[in-house]
Amino acid sequence: SGTIGGITNGPITMLGWVKLNSEISSGEYEIFQHQNGTNYVEYYIRYQYNSGTRRLVFSRNRAGVSNDNFSYNIALGTSLWHQLAITYDGTTLRGYINGISVGSAAASGSGSSGLTNYFALGGNSVVSTWLSGLLDDVAIFDRALSDDEVKASYSGGADIRFSTDST
Repeated sequence: SGTIGGITNGPITMLGWVKLNSEISSGEYEIFQHQNGTNYVEYYIRYQYNSGTRRLVFSRNRAGVSNDNFSYNIALGTSLWHQLAITYDGTTLRGYINGISVGSAAASGSGSSGLTNYFALGGNSVVSTWLSGLLDDVAIFDRALSDDEVKASYSGGADIRFSTDST
C-alpha cells in the first residue's frame, strides 16, 4: 500500500534520537515525516527557527482541511542527543522530548486531497528541508505509546511491542 505498517490516519508513534551537527539559524529541519495518500493525513516533527526562536513543531496535518499542531520552544544545541517522539491515539496528538510530554492538541478525521504515500527521516525532498545532524534508534509503531512507555523508552528500560496484535 505504500504506507508504513498500514498506518493511514489512525494511531501512530514515531520516536528516535537526534543530535544536531549545527544549530538551526534559519528555516527548518525535517526530523520525522509520514504521510498517507489514501486518507491524506501527515504526521511530522520539525525543528524550526522562527523569528529568533528555535522550536519543535509536532503536527498532524489533514491536507486540505486543517493542520492540528503545537510547538515547543527549545534550543536543541549540538552537544547532546535528544529523544523526540510524536504519538496519536485517534483523538489526541502528543509530543515528547527526552521522555517528557511537552504538549498536545486535539485531532481527528481525514484530509481531503493533496498527499501521496511518503515517509522520510531527516529530510523532505519536496520542500528541501534537511536535518543537519544524526538520527539513531528510530522506531515507528502502529499505536500510540503511553506516557509511561515513552518515558521508559527514553530511560532504556522498556521492552515495547510494535503492535497491538498479541500474536
